[in-house]
Amino acid sequence: MVYSVDDPYDGRLYHSSMNLDQQTSFAFQQLIDDFQILAIPSDCHIKEWKQGLDGITYATESKAKNSYSVKRYWTPTTQENIKEARFFQYFINEIYNLKTVKSAFVKFMDKQPFKSYYSGYGSATIATLIK
Repeated sequence: MVYSVDDPYDGRLYHSSMNLDQQTSFAFQQLIDDFQILAIPSDCHIKEWKQGLDGITYATESKAKNSYSVKRYWTPTTQENIKEARFFQYFINEIYNLKTVKSAFVKFMDKQPFKSYYSGYGSATIATLIK
């Protein structure tokens, strides 16, 4: 999702969504499981994880039968010597390397209509896996 910041600001919004094919959904789930992403605590609960005003904040959202969680990770690439940050950033890199995700992002950016835009508080790739 991107917001227009054309002068004057007009509040326009461009977004799109897509369904992931079965192979991509499986690959995504494998990455979540392999890196135990849902077991990584939110950055505020990781000792020495620094916060800042710019950068990229990633959020994970998960729901099981009787539990729900949202966790945030501010700019893992700047978190030196923090194992969880390295795992999380590698997970993000692997998601971006999935062919379907790469092509969807390129297609999205090719079609977004604004000269100037921003994406919330940073860039985002949002995926929902339904089992």
